Amino acid sequence: MKYYLFICNILITCFCLLTSCKGSLDKIDLRNSADSGVIRITLTKQLPDSTGVLCTYRVMLPDYLKGIYSAQDSFYDYWQVNGNRVLPWFFTPETLADLFVQPAYGVDDNLYLQFKNIGFRGKTRFVSRYGCFLQLMLCDGRYLSVLPLAGPDVVAWFYVNEEGELELQVANYGTEPVTAECPVIAWALGENLNESAYRLFDNLRRDIAYAETFRLRYEKCFPEMFQYLGWCTWEEYKKDISAELLFAEINKLKQVPLPVRYAIIDDGHLSFKTSDVDRSKGVLSSFFPNDKFPEGFTELLKMREPERLRWMGVWHNFNGYWGGFSVDNDFDADVNNCLRTIERTGYVLPKNDMTSIRQVYSAFLGRSADDGFDFLKLDWQAANLYMQRFSENGARGAFNTSRVVDNIAHERFNDAVINCMAMNNVVLQNTYNVNVTRTSIDYKLNNLFMAKEHLRQSYGNALYMCPTVWGDHDMFHSSDDVCGRIMALSKALSGGPVYLSDAPEKIAPQMVWPLCYQDGSLLRPLAPATVLQRTAFDCPLTSRKAYMVSAPLENDAAAVVAYNLTVDSCRVEGKVCVEDYELTGTLLQPYIGRWKVPEEGLYLYDYTNKEGCRLVADFTFSIDGFADRYFLLLPIHEGWAVVGNTDKYLSPVTVSNISYGSDALSLTLHESGSIDFWMSGGTPYSDEAELFALGNGLWRATSKSAEDNFQITIYKK
Repeated sequence: MKYYLFICNILITCFCLLTSCKGSLDKIDLRNSADSGVIRITLTKQLPDSTGVLCTYRVMLPDYLKGIYSAQDSFYDYWQVNGNRVLPWFFTPETLADLFVQPAYGVDDNLYLQFKNIGFRGKTRFVSRYGCFLQLMLCDGRYLSVLPLAGPDVVAWFYVNEEGELELQVANYGTEPVTAECPVIAWALGENLNESAYRLFDNLRRDIAYAETFRLRYEKCFPEMFQYLGWCTWEEYKKDISAELLFAEINKLKQVPLPVRYAIIDDGHLSFKTSDVDRSKGVLSSFFPNDKFPEGFTELLKMREPERLRWMGVWHNFNGYWGGFSVDNDFDADVNNCLRTIERTGYVLPKNDMTSIRQVYSAFLGRSADDGFDFLKLDWQAANLYMQRFSENGARGAFNTSRVVDNIAHERFNDAVINCMAMNNVVLQNTYNVNVTRTSIDYKLNNLFMAKEHLRQSYGNALYMCPTVWGDHDMFHSSDDVCGRIMALSKALSGGPVYLSDAPEKIAPQMVWPLCYQDGSLLRPLAPATVLQRTAFDCPLTSRKAYMVSAPLENDAAAVVAYNLTVDSCRVEGKVCVEDYELTGTLLQPYIGRWKVPEEGLYLYDYTNKEGCRLVADFTFSIDGFADRYFLLLPIHEGWAVVGNTDKYLSPVTVSNISYGSDALSLTLHESGSIDFWMSGGTPYSDEAELFALGNGLWRATSKSAEDNFQITIYKK
């Protein structure tokens, strides 16, 4: 084999990073590597073993203090599925080997039921040895991100052996030999955790192999409908939907005093038969809906209204249905000629060439475009690799299918797709057009443990997934007594789609209004909220520390949230510090580095308690039980700090065109109402607003005008 290193698009023959030792595995040595790079291997008629693996390398890591290993738990029997179950798992050099031997979190969830993830089939959870991303806190103060790569010939994955050694397995999960030059691993170093991840993906997108398969988040549009409040059928109704039920429920939805602008028709409408391969799974038998929708979707789609429920989307299973496509179907001859049965597994999927894949998926997904749907939610995507196993080349089938579907998303739906159950690198590295992917396991109503795990997974996975996409934190019930408000805030910070799942009559408007304006448009951050570096390497369920996340907002404001996610809900201590503000700036794209603290410093607004102070030293606090504390870090200029309309979670976003002066502050209110601000001294007055003192220099200005986009000026005397 030949090995090459690509750095900055220059081909360099690599001897230092890949070495071969007689009687042992070839090695990938990252201990003295360049700051970033991509390693390629050249395979010549390389035969896979019985599991589809072509070759394995030992990965040599630089000295590190702590690490994050992104891998699924043992919910699925086969690691290739991944689905939506990739979570960040935490280790040190001494504990890496133990991570996979002990139950997840080091606790047997059948003995300690507070760790039980609902629906886990009564099994104790373990961490998969197979991983798809790795981040390290190095001993020299830098951070390293490492990504196994997928391509049209092979897929690479991490594997930790029983001795605790990190390996890279390269596979095609097929039966045929491979002759190709294949990128297999990429890495980047950074001054901080976000920089290392950004540099990795930023460099990778410039590589010739990926220049037309994925882009960074900021290079893509964010679909219009996802900028508004939505609703989804799944969590309330599951598969028990019909045209009759949806007519009734959507009419009720229109009566709710909230501007819900789109609806997603989730699973329950597809036509399927029982699979002969797995009797528990269905196989798609028609591209038309089942008999619960006797007239199709025409009348339902007529319920859209330009100023109210403007858009409708529909759910599809990426693989046809959970068990693939059916041989007993009503597809046309052109589609059937492009399908094949994988002999060893019995799965029916498109033939392994781009023409056949496009023929099948153009008919399959194009049917919904022809019906008039505005967007798609595509589920079970990562499982395509698992279902392609034991074909000629499973990696090629999976990669090319993701490539074709991403292109169809652009051609037929203007990029408006939510990728779901899509947590593997085959899908991640095929997001050239789609800009939204689920970052979490399904939300579950009134489930305390799953709420905690959902939050830590959503924010933790942002490190891995959100350089390329906006993260979807899934739907939620506003009426959830356990976590409704906490979930609402996390959706606001995600910057991704926000869609309710309550039955219309159960929706709690008071939980939802802080997320949106009167027209339903969402207040969004400038980048997805992500775990802060200082808590990223500690498990929030067991560490007894506040779990800290942040997101950058308009007007140079930082939103910082602290969570108590401990399983036993004991008291945790936390702090907010100046570095939290600085590091929040590293989430912006393109990367600009740390935010600079203004000369006059920062104002800390405690949103939870509606009070604030100058941030001179670390602000410390405690949280009892499952709860959060929400803070805003605001720049001080000329003795002013603007909090915004605190009726909204992302209050700094409610104002624009801020002009700071030594004796005056002017700004524009997006909607009429009130804004809070702080001044270092003096008394304010204004011709355009009524002013109320809130204490300690904090004031409220209420606009005298009912106009939106109204400018007010506040003077100091």
